[in-house]
Amino acid sequence: MFLGNNRRVQADLRLNSAEGTGLMLTTNNANTEALQDITLSLNQLNLEKLFAILPYMPEVSGTLNGDFHAIQNQGCPFGVVGRIG
Repeated sequence: MFLGNNRRVQADLRLNSAEGTGLMLTTNNANTEALQDITLSLNQLNLEKLFAILPYMPEVSGTLNGDFHAIQNQGCPFGVVGRIG
């Protein structure tokens, strides 16, 4: 992961566990028209274990899988598209 002087994030981060839990954060550096073009993918994230370590959170359980894509263009607000399955 890299933050350049132009404040543009460049990332190719892939974290995977033996149990199948995974997180991937990537950027599309070829898209020069956008200020930022970032994709976050989550795979088999156990919500019960995640929320157990956060104080004042309600009891939550389940598994989260999803892809979230965010693009920021010049003079345009930040837009995010997500798919949770």
